[in-house]
Amino acid sequence: MDSVDQRQQTDIERLIAHCQELEDRVEEMEASILQADERSRDRAVALRTLLRDDKQMDQFLAQDDGLLELPPEEGMKPWDVFRHSFTLALSKGYLRTTDTLRNKLMVSEWELGRRPIALQIGVSRFEAFCAANRVELDFDAISEIYSDPSDLRPITDPYLRMQARAIITQADAEERVKAFDACTTEARRLASQFSEAEFLSKIIPDNGIIDALARFVSPGRA
Repeated sequence: MDSVDQRQQTDIERLIAHCQELEDRVEEMEASILQADERSRDRAVALRTLLRDDKQMDQFLAQDDGLLELPPEEGMKPWDVFRHSFTLALSKGYLRTTDTLRNKLMVSEWELGRRPIALQIGVSRFEAFCAANRVELDFDAISEIYSDPSDLRPITDPYLRMQARAIITQADAEERVKAFDACTTEARRLASQFSEAEFLSKIIPDNGIIDALARFVSPGRA
């Protein structure tokens, strides 16, 4: 075998090695896509289970399930008509999902955590106001208000009591707005992550085909 044949043989072997490497990479990518698909479906199922705890949302999701189960003859409708009705239904579900998640987050984040802190912030601002203006107020009275910010009876002066309520209420409102914004952002993130509407819009292009859509919304696919 001359040098030319040896070089050709070497090139062929190198090409075979590259092809094998490419095939291995494709298999790894397919496995990764399959795992991501399974995780997305598991998360969607978990979210739907959480939302079904709410009776009103349970009725809405049941209605959505009925909309997604199309009779065979409906599969031949023009894509634009089908996509419009499908997107409309799931967009409504996305908004309902965001609202429900935000309400649940507000209960846990605000009522159980941030509101007591907000009230303490309000009392501390009132104490700073009294110190800056040299208001004659007993130290024990301030301590009692720290223990229960909703009870302002330790303050005997009516005008000073109104000042305390105004400062505490303002702090409460400011922190509530922050909590609401944070919960709204998190609810939108979760709704976008788990929403079937967002999932389908990323996988199926605007000019997608009915077969591809049927694959992802078929009753046997969770």
